[in-house]
Amino acid sequence: NWIKELPVDIFSSTSKLYNLTHVKLGSNNITHFSFDLFVKCVALTFVDLQMNQIEHVHGSIKDTRLEFIYFNGNVIRSFPANMFYSNDTDILVLSDNHISIIHPDYLLMPNLKLLGLDRNNLTILGNFTFHHLGKLKRLFVRNNKIAELGALAFEGLEQLEYLFLDNNKVNKVPSGIFKKVKHLKTLSLRQNYILNLDGTMLEGLNSLDTIELDNNMIQTIEKYTFQHFKSLRIVSLQSNHITTIPYGIFGHLRHSLGWIDLKGNNLSALPADLFTGFFKLRKLDISHNNLVNISMELVDGCTNLQLLDLSYNQIKDFNVSLKSNKMLSHLYVANNQLKDAWNIFEHMHLIPSLIHLDLSVNNMTSFGSIPRVLTDISSILHSVNISHNRITYIPENQFYLSRWLQELDMSANRIQTIKDPTFISTDHTGNLNFIVDKENPFVCDCFMRWARNKLNESLCTVPVLSDGAAKRMKDVPARLYLCQIKMKCPEKCECFADTVKEPYVWIHIKCSDKGLEYIPFEIPNTTNVLDVSHNNINQLDSATFHNASCPILQILDLSSCQITALIGNDIFNGFVQLTILNLNNNLIVQLNGEPFKNIFLLHELYISNNSIKTIQDNVFSGLKLLSSLDLEGNRLQNVNLTIFESLDLMLINGNPILKVLGSGHINARGRWESKWSVLPSNNPWDCCRALPLKRWLNSHQSIIPNLVDIHCMRDNLTELVPLFEISDSNLTCIPEPPIPFQQTSYFHAIIGVLVVVSLILTTVLLFKRFESHIKLKFFIWFGWRFDRIDNSNKQYDALLSYSGLNGDWVRDELLKKLEEAGYKLCLHERDFRAGEPIMDNINNAIDNSKRTIIVLSNEFLQSGYALYEFIKSHDDWVRGERDPVILVLYDPLDTLDEDDLAKHPSLETYLSTRTYLARNNKYFWENIILAMPRRRRQRDPDNNGNDGLMLAAI
Repeated sequence: NWIKELPVDIFSSTSKLYNLTHVKLGSNNITHFSFDLFVKCVALTFVDLQMNQIEHVHGSIKDTRLEFIYFNGNVIRSFPANMFYSNDTDILVLSDNHISIIHPDYLLMPNLKLLGLDRNNLTILGNFTFHHLGKLKRLFVRNNKIAELGALAFEGLEQLEYLFLDNNKVNKVPSGIFKKVKHLKTLSLRQNYILNLDGTMLEGLNSLDTIELDNNMIQTIEKYTFQHFKSLRIVSLQSNHITTIPYGIFGHLRHSLGWIDLKGNNLSALPADLFTGFFKLRKLDISHNNLVNISMELVDGCTNLQLLDLSYNQIKDFNVSLKSNKMLSHLYVANNQLKDAWNIFEHMHLIPSLIHLDLSVNNMTSFGSIPRVLTDISSILHSVNISHNRITYIPENQFYLSRWLQELDMSANRIQTIKDPTFISTDHTGNLNFIVDKENPFVCDCFMRWARNKLNESLCTVPVLSDGAAKRMKDVPARLYLCQIKMKCPEKCECFADTVKEPYVWIHIKCSDKGLEYIPFEIPNTTNVLDVSHNNINQLDSATFHNASCPILQILDLSSCQITALIGNDIFNGFVQLTILNLNNNLIVQLNGEPFKNIFLLHELYISNNSIKTIQDNVFSGLKLLSSLDLEGNRLQNVNLTIFESLDLMLINGNPILKVLGSGHINARGRWESKWSVLPSNNPWDCCRALPLKRWLNSHQSIIPNLVDIHCMRDNLTELVPLFEISDSNLTCIPEPPIPFQQTSYFHAIIGVLVVVSLILTTVLLFKRFESHIKLKFFIWFGWRFDRIDNSNKQYDALLSYSGLNGDWVRDELLKKLEEAGYKLCLHERDFRAGEPIMDNINNAIDNSKRTIIVLSNEFLQSGYALYEFIKSHDDWVRGERDPVILVLYDPLDTLDEDDLAKHPSLETYLSTRTYLARNNKYFWENIILAMPRRRRQRDPDNNGNDGLMLAAI
């Protein structure tokens, strides 16, 4: 609700409230409160006033029976002396207020069990602060600003069990401060400024179970710091600056310690048997230190150890004996400098409870030993992380002991090949998730065929292909997972097979890109794939394959071989099992006869990107099983559609469900899913003869995957339009009858007029084309100018805008020449008014100048004020308020910094669309004078008209 003030008689106005036990007024806007409101509520035990705006509290709880009082989340700064006097209160929560001091006599609550003072403004806990709270068990004073503890601050708290002083500013704990707190179980001093630990500081804490000193500034720990503890179970010292751990510091706690946290310190070494024999130790975290060497006996005898974290150190050799750690389930040695994990895998059989093993980010080049089986106990290992190492090889049977392995992270290593995963137990019942990422240089050879469906998103290179590009494993056909073999291979060729040893089931002969001018001799008759692509075969005829017989050849690749013609019908004799023929990217001009007659089992024929203009009717007649025909990117203008009759027959016989001879509206944008395809796209089809082709496409749209790329050419069609979008009326051309020639008297007149008009137009066009050159020549030869006279009354003819680093040339040459020619120029270092803002000077100079001359250089691009002068002048010109900018290249255009130029698109655009002047041009001075404003002719008595520069100024 939004209650701001409580009426004085709110709880006493009716007798029905006498039995009230609970009052909840939390999350309102109450600003003042008095316990006197509850005087008549004799049964009241619970009051909740948290999350209000209470600043002042009055009254007393002395005459009440309140057991639970919640004032947290207000703005209380202090409370009266007699307010909290009660024998009945168990819990008092004053957290999240603004309390800055607790007076020793203000809390008289001998039966209080819990006191909450978290997140206040306390700066000191003085002596006897809580001495009237004899039965207090839990004290929370976290997130304050306490910097000082009185030596008797906790005097009287003899039954205190939990003390939380986290996130304060304590830098020293007085000796003996806990002497009287004999029943304390948990002491938490996290996030303070404690520098050292000694034996007197924790004296008297005989019953302590947990001590938490994380995130302090502890540098040294005395050997007898923990001597008073008898049953300490948890020690947390993480994120300090500890450099050494004294020998034997925990020795007397072997029977009790269960968790030791030394994470995030500066430890460089540990005593050899620091944790030896700690049979109750379950978790040991020494990560994020500087450890280099670890003793073999580090955890010897820790029979109940479940977690050992040594990650983020500098350990080079892992020699820790794990033979007694049969309960170890989590082992982390990540981010070290391990060269191998020999000791871990050598004794894997001795740690049957291991679930998670993390060896990531090390320098391992190998795992080490393959585990030995000495017992009948099988490992329950679930996950192994060996990522970000230098591993090149994973031995077979490495993880065969674990039937439960679910995740193996091998990413970011140097693994090229993983053999058939026999390292997984045959009775493995889980689903192994390989994480290999793209950071392994996998090679998709015959050993990796098993991984095609398991590591399908991983990238690999394919040895049998020439491009060397990385591909997703699932995109590599199974027939390309091959290994190079040592068999009698044709000269200049490489042989690959599905296995490294005979018998071979699949043989791939690779002769691509060898500069061959003929097909190699002695091709094995057991060849399944022959790749002779990217050579110079020139033509195919009956002698091309030397009468070789390849009865089981299934794939023949002749792409990019400069083939110009297929001569004869016996080219492919002996290739009776051929199913794929690739003739893409050659120079074939026409297909005649029946060159494919003897390969009647052919399924896929690729002849794209040739120069084919004609295809005879019977070329494909023998290909009854053809399912894919690629004619894309040729020069076909028209074909007899009977060449596709064999395709119609194949489609009807091979897939009776697919109707291809019907008609209907072409849906070129729909999804194409047919396994049959004909690709006639990207050919210059003749629109005048394309109506039969359109109708054929309409009835066969299910097998045309790229209808939108099929266009036709016609004179009245100025842009490419998909054939299926052109109306039938535009796909027939009726020739117009010739008009008889009649010679009349008007004929010669018309011809004469046309000639004169043509000459005039030609002259005008030439003048427009070379206007600037013509004007320049007239100016040089005769001093003529054709631009308008500038009658504006501006103070300057031009403003010079340049970088100071180019000033020598500007002042000594450009300024001098132009002023000698009679022009008045504005120079910033000479003409700007002293004491005025720079931007005002620039704007005034631009407004009072007829032109702006920009001297463009790399230094100019670095000058903010110079660039502003260009932008301002350019914007004024765009708005029509001034003449164009005169752009002078101080540096050649190709030497200008492209990145700096790209930051100023208006300047970049100006350079690409307007004429600029280069200072090294031989006509530079004539050009710049011609670009300056034209003035009325004035007679110079000292000049006879022979000085070109003075003449130009007129």
